[in-house]
Order: sequence, then structure tokens, then C-alpha cells
Amino acid sequence: MGWEKLASILVLSALTFISCSENALNENDPPPIINKIYSLKISLLDDELKPLPSAAVTFDSLEFITDSSGIFRLDSLKSGSYPLILTHKDYRTIDTIIVIPSDTNMVLKLELKSNSFFPLTTGSWWQYDDDGKRVYTVTVSGTEIINGLTYAVLTSSSVGTRYFRTSNDTLYQNLCSTDQIYAIFNIPEDTQFIYDYCDNSWVISYIATILDQTYSLVRIHYDAPMVWDEELNITFIKGVGLTKRINPWNYDKLLDYDIKY
Repeated sequence: MGWEKLASILVLSALTFISCSENALNENDPPPIINKIYSLKISLLDDELKPLPSAAVTFDSLEFITDSSGIFRLDSLKSGSYPLILTHKDYRTIDTIIVIPSDTNMVLKLELKSNSFFPLTTGSWWQYDDDGKRVYTVTVSGTEIINGLTYAVLTSSSVGTRYFRTSNDTLYQNLCSTDQIYAIFNIPEDTQFIYDYCDNSWVISYIATILDQTYSLVRIHYDAPMVWDEELNITFIKGVGLTKRINPWNYDKLLDYDIKY
């Protein structure tokens, strides 16, 4: 090998060593940045602190449904801020931004749209099936002052116009320009009260008895002792309203509803 060729090889080797040395990490340099991924678990609870299934979850434009345990889970998330929307038919919507700094577990409690057993907010509506004979909708169309009291106006092409108001867990109906107790929601089971149904020309006095009274359900039996076949059972669900109305001629069952707040 000639001296000139050997010199060229040594120079090339030296340049390669210098280049590799410059690219090597210094022990004082910071470690390389690695994109870590994290998990998110959200547990939804209802107003009784029970799991809330079937809630709609919109997370960063992706849509999901909570499972039977009220849980929504996502993996492979990068740290950062994400938009989160939680909706449910009976509960107030949560629309917020959450921050994922690491693996995150969240427990969220949703609030009912209404704590009333008969929500009367204007625009609320209920659709009923009358034992297959007809389907009709009742809508809160507004309010009206009668004898100094403000009533919600409930309208329907099938059952006409009716006037209701709530006060201190008691539901009143205006009949023949008088304020009648229609239901009481905060009294023990087997308690009774009188409901006088008036239709201009006649009055039927019902003895109303609380059959079931829980945090979320009230069922009342109405009986007119002096009138044949005038028994009536009505069920109310908290945050929803009247869900069943059963008498010897009709069985009105709630099909759908929308409660405004």
C-alpha cells in the first residue's frame, strides 16, 4: 500500500470519528422526549349516587355510551385538554373541558333536570298511549294566573286544557275556579287526602291513598266510594312526571317525554 493511499484512509477514519462523537449524547444532556399515553375512566352517578347507564358521552368529537355500570373508558390518550359533553334524557347536560395529565379516574354526579314529581316548565311534553286505542301528547304551553295563583297550562287535543301548579311537594289542579289537591309527594304510605273532581255541573269526591312512596316514585290510589267504577291509580316518577294512569276504562302509559329546565 502506498503512503498516499494510507494517509487518505487515516484522514477519512478521523473525520468519521469526529462526526460520531459530535452526534453522541452528552451525559449532561436531557433525556429524549417520549410521547406517553394514558387512560381515562369516568364513572357517572345519578342523583341517588347509583351508577347511571346509557348516558351519551362526547369526548373530543367521538361518541360513546356509558355501560350498565355507568362507566366510560378510553385508552391511548396523550396528555392535554379535551372537550367533554355528558347528556342524559333525565339529567342536566355537562359541557366542560378536562385535562389529562396522567392516568385519570373521575367520578361525576349528574343533576336531574327537575326535582319535581310533576315538572311544569313551559315547553315540557309527555306522549301517552291509551291502551292501544290512541296516542296523544300533553304539552306545557305556558302559564296563566287564576285567582291570584300561577298555573301551568297543559294542552292536548285529546284531553283538553288543564291547569296545574306545584307548591311544597303538593300538586294542585284548578277545577271550577277552585284550587284542588291532586297529589301529595312527601307524605308516608297509607296516608289519605281528599281530591274533589269538579266538571261544572257535578263533583266527585275521591279518597286518595298513598300506596307507594320512595325517593323517586309515588303511586296514589283514588276511590270514590259512592260512585261505581270510579277507581283510579296514578304513578309519578321524580324528574319525569305522570307515567301511568289506570282506571276501569283507560290505561294511559307514558311513551316518551322531554323535560325542559
